[in-house]
Amino acid sequence: MDELASVSAAEQLTMAADLTAIHAVEPNPPADRKSIDWKLLIDLEVNSCEEAVEKIKWSATQATGTRRRDR
Repeated sequence: MDELASVSAAEQLTMAADLTAIHAVEPNPPADRKSIDWKLLIDLEVNSCEEAVEKIKWSATQATGTRRRDR
């Protein structure tokens, strides 16, 4: 049986509201364009700037369709 089937709609909304917001702004953009201003909402815990940067880098690879290959 699906776990959410036994949970009320209000409880499901509460569970879905547990998000982390990361706001990243490019500090020194090239002169020919505006700075990147990225707002990211994720359902993962972030406890440090390093973890936030990791999440931003991962999200950027997903958004552009590029993947880094470690060999």
